[in-house]
Amino acid sequence: MKKFMYCLLIFTSVLFACSSDDSTNDQMMDGDPQIFHYSLRVNGDGFNDELFSFYRDSIESSNIGLKFTSRDNPNNSLYFVLPSPIDTFQYGIAPYVNGETSVSSIILQDNGIYLSQDGNVFISEIITDGNCTTIKGSLNINYRRQDNAPGNINVQGSFEVPTSSICDE
Repeated sequence: MKKFMYCLLIFTSVLFACSSDDSTNDQMMDGDPQIFHYSLRVNGDGFNDELFSFYRDSIESSNIGLKFTSRDNPNNSLYFVLPSPIDTFQYGIAPYVNGETSVSSIILQDNGIYLSQDGNVFISEIITDGNCTTIKGSLNINYRRQDNAPGNINVQGSFEVPTSSICDE
């Protein structure tokens, strides 16, 4: 009986060690590259209608509003903050000032940091399904280089962002 229990224990350990759940959990922790939440087109400063797809997201509530942050594997990233509470509405984006609402920044690897000049973020739909809420919309924002060097860009695109990672499961 002892040998049978020992064999069963080893078999169970091997079975769980080979389970595909581990790889699924690792993908969810790092952001599943198949689930893109932002699709952005960048023009200007050496970009010609270049597509970026971001999928690692966070939406946080803070004293300045609701902060949306997203990035991809090479750590290109997009950030914008809108006043709370969020509703279906077109929000104007203002020139970037740290700690202010209705501003945005974008980091593009090898090109630097860009800060919002003007533009808009349009929240077209807020979908609630049980415990999951998804915010859908579009953006069209003009940016200047952080160091004020020549090189403005325009970013246009759409997003469909779940407010929690459980919504992607």
